[in-house]
Amino acid sequence: FIRGPHLQEGTWPNSRTIHTVTASGVPILAIEKDEEKYTYRGQQATNQQDWQQAVEAFSQEVKAHPDNELGWVGLANAYLNQRDFDQALEATQQALKVAPGTETALLYEGLAYLYKGDAAKALDALQRAVKLNEEYYIAYYYMGLIYEQGQDPRSAYDNALKAIEQNPGFRPAYEMAARALRQLGDEQNARAYEEAAKKLK
Repeated sequence: FIRGPHLQEGTWPNSRTIHTVTASGVPILAIEKDEEKYTYRGQQATNQQDWQQAVEAFSQEVKAHPDNELGWVGLANAYLNQRDFDQALEATQQALKVAPGTETALLYEGLAYLYKGDAAKALDALQRAVKLNEEYYIAYYYMGLIYEQGQDPRSAYDNALKAIEQNPGFRPAYEMAARALRQLGDEQNARAYEEAAKKLK
């Protein structure tokens, strides 16, 4: 598929491309070759939650292909799970240089700042993510958590509702809505959200 952020930045097709089809000089198809399979190995390690192996594989990928934002995003995720938030931020910044509209990179940037204790920068990154994709429920959820931690139950509730609207099966958003409503003094509706959450797996 054609990656919009890459086209906007002129970074697609990337260095893994072995053939490109263009229309009026604009690339519309690229065939990429992954001889080393670093990204594949990184994803396999991620699936097994082997974060050190994921870091190694994705690091090899971005060394060989620094214009592959998927490698940078995978590396950021692995660093987040190792609780190496500074390295995660560096990886997200590299992904965003290659493709500024990469919403997953913005999510991971927000999470890294959140875990570092910088709520303002975390909110900024997450707000940029939902500006790119209004259906990005997980970003709304984390914004709600930030507001909840900042003792702003109304904003926490509003973001929980947005997360539920985009993903009605996401149980943690119902639980957050219940907590926020309880803080706002609405026990009846808080219980209704708790009951709804219990019905979800």
